[in-house]
Amino acid sequence: MTWLSLIHTGGTTGVPKAAALTHANLMANVEESIAWVPVLHEGAEVFYCILPLFHAFGFTIGFLAGLRLGATIAMFPKFDTALVLAAQRRLPCTFFLGVPPMYERLLKAAEGTNVDLSSIHFSLSGAMPLSASLADQWEHATGGLMIEGYGMTEASPIILGSPLASSRARGALGIPFPSTQVRIVDPENPSREVADGEVGELIARGPQVFSGYWNQDEETAEVFTADGWLRTGDLVQVRDGFIYMADRRKEMINSSGFNVYPSQVEEAVRSMPGILDVAAVGVPAGESGEDVVAAVVLEAGASVTLGDPAQVGGKITRPLRAPSSDCRHDRASSLAAGQGHAQEGARANPGCSGGRHGCCCGRARRRRRRTRSDEREGCRGTRRRFRGRRGGARGRRRSARRNVRGHG
Repeated sequence: MTWLSLIHTGGTTGVPKAAALTHANLMANVEESIAWVPVLHEGAEVFYCILPLFHAFGFTIGFLAGLRLGATIAMFPKFDTALVLAAQRRLPCTFFLGVPPMYERLLKAAEGTNVDLSSIHFSLSGAMPLSASLADQWEHATGGLMIEGYGMTEASPIILGSPLASSRARGALGIPFPSTQVRIVDPENPSREVADGEVGELIARGPQVFSGYWNQDEETAEVFTADGWLRTGDLVQVRDGFIYMADRRKEMINSSGFNVYPSQVEEAVRSMPGILDVAAVGVPAGESGEDVVAAVVLEAGASVTLGDPAQVGGKITRPLRAPSSDCRHDRASSLAAGQGHAQEGARANPGCSGGRHGCCCGRARRRRRRTRSDEREGCRGTRRRFRGRRGGARGRRRSARRNVRGHG
């Protein structure tokens, strides 16, 4: 009898499915992860297990890898900065696993205290992009190394990681894990590899890759190529030997025949003064395909006009009309409490200046409850980079598209 761990995930379609991970799958990824950080000492490490165990990232790396190393594992019921810092005083952590907002909040909470973070020699960040500035701040505070990676539940979860070297590239997904093979292919014809530097879909195979979804043969067939490679659904490209995320395949915008990647639009708009965060989505535009709509959250006291996004068009590597509309919010709290729904209002009320809760439609209360639930879980979603497919701006884009269809 084969032992299975069923971890639920939205997969590439967003419909919940149970990924059947065998003992061999999980232990392969555990051994790969330990080999990636060979300087960890068996029996001498302290792991902080804060991420939920129903999440493959927390289960495999935070829990199983800790057990395999004979580490002391501190289990936390939820992510709470006061709880983590109190534990750091009593049982200093040596290996920390988290998502970018956790690192940011811990740094802020530790300011002005006597909590020493220098015991944290290695930290692993995933579920969403990690900014270079935040990584540098964390490494300065701990004196240790910050490692980034990429994965999905179907791969137990890690596929790529940044190496433990000064040459590692900030913001990159990384390079393949041990015993893992990857290819970058034409998403419409996965049997054809794209040329070096071109954007294509990442596919992978290795001992950590699952064999299928529990009792869902059709969905299993869709996620594998004819020759058995796992289709991630993510568009990537290789630059200077490292693999970088371009975007999710289904989130790509077709604007006048050009493929526009929301992540590139967001990166360019985010570089504008006064922009705290942004989500870009495509809305139907008749014969021209789709227009680009950018919903933004402003820094306190900042002001942005509809014409300002046109100034960033030259920073985007693909030909693109500037975002055709925007939704402005002048309260930073909307990012945490209601930005997901604020994006939904971008099409219905472009030019909105923010509602009672910093949301153009004023319906952020339900979002806040959902956000609090996510914080209790320690992360949002169950996949991606260990970048969650539902996490960050990608989740907000999905909300925006739903509302656009309702108002278009």
